[in-house]
Amino acid sequence: MKRIFSNVEIIPTYGTFVFILSWCLNHDALYDTDKGREFFQTILDMDTALIDSGKLPHYFAYLIASK
Repeated sequence: MKRIFSNVEIIPTYGTFVFILSWCLNHDALYDTDKGREFFQTILDMDTALIDSGKLPHYFAYLIASK
């Protein structure tokens, strides 16, 4: 990207742990109950904590580029 565009901004985002774990979860069951929503919020909190501590890398990023 930096060879093609003179101005490149990379903004890392979260989602590493959530993305991997989401493949094996039943999403309908998660969102239909309070316990499911609380469980998913716990997963999001764990993802944030693991990435902020450096234990996991950022899996996604926004890329903004211009010439």
